[in-house]
Amino acid sequence: MRPNSHQETFSDLYSDLDLKPFHWLTFNSELAYNINEAQWDVADHSVVLNPNDRWSVRFGHRYLHDGAFFGPNVPGNNILYETVFLRFNQNWGARIGHYYNADAGLFQQQHYTIYRDFRSFTLALSAAIHDSVGGSLDWGVAVSISSKTFPRFGLGHDVNKPNLLLGY
Repeated sequence: MRPNSHQETFSDLYSDLDLKPFHWLTFNSELAYNINEAQWDVADHSVVLNPNDRWSVRFGHRYLHDGAFFGPNVPGNNILYETVFLRFNQNWGARIGHYYNADAGLFQQQHYTIYRDFRSFTLALSAAIHDSVGGSLDWGVAVSISSKTFPRFGLGHDVNKPNLLLGY
């Protein structure tokens, strides 16, 4: 193995583990260990409570080491997050999610989505606010239409990747 001068010998070692001891409880762990530097680059742990189809809640913590993935001058972060889903009735539901940067003391991301079920397709109206550390405030609004026959996202996929609803 002969890496280029800007490359390292080995990639990070990754793990992704979901434990579901009960139908209503899921523990998730995602880790990235930098073999070359002998340090954890990413540690993301969460717990999801989903006792029925009316509501669910997810709490988690995400650690990103300074300089991991984005270059040596990019600071890491220490994020606490939660997501809450409520289904009001057969046709309406809503999801909110917040990401709090404990190091900087600010809400870095906020996501709000309201869903309407139209039998053969689902409509979602989403809004997001992103406030980067040392950056400017960014916001966005999106309307998503998803066919139930060929859905763009799998069931519950927007819980893990809420930015997909906004197109990024």
